[in-house]
Amino acid sequence: MTLQPLWRGDSLRLLDELALVDLPWLMEIAGAALADAILRELGRRHMGSSAGVELWIGPGNNGGDGLVAFRHLEEIGLSPSIWTPLGLPQSGDAADALNQLTASGVALTPIDSAFASKPDLVVDCLFGTGLSRPLSGEIAEAVEQHAKLQTPLIACDVPSGLCADTGRVLGAALRADLTVTFGGL
Repeated sequence: MTLQPLWRGDSLRLLDELALVDLPWLMEIAGAALADAILRELGRRHMGSSAGVELWIGPGNNGGDGLVAFRHLEEIGLSPSIWTPLGLPQSGDAADALNQLTASGVALTPIDSAFASKPDLVVDCLFGTGLSRPLSGEIAEAVEQHAKLQTPLIACDVPSGLCADTGRVLGAALRADLTVTFGGL
């Protein structure tokens, strides 16, 4: 048996920061990999191109990965929806991903609330490795609603509500059917 190291959240964030200096397209690679995982999960669940995919986008790099995935899904003919309870990214690489998305001509109209699009699959791109406090407000309500509906869910990096360093639930957390990680476990 081969053991693989588990990374702390701050170490993964530092690796991302350092890698982006030499690999400015890193978010593009991560978002494309996330889109690929979404398509594989839709296929595994026998959901066709008409399946409703709802991406929950946060304001940081995790949200940027989700926006890149959104663009890739749109480009192949899917019509995903997005929910942005904390607003769209305004700075850094995630804002660049948003600018690239809008420059590509894709219409970006966030839905008003989680599950408003009655999705067949939810993709959690809210916090990733950066969460250090319990979820609250609309996001905590969405976690509760997800627990009731049990809609299949893919998490980007770490399911929202989990501490990336310990795996401990910070109040309430999403239960992911699949977690897509980049760079390390």
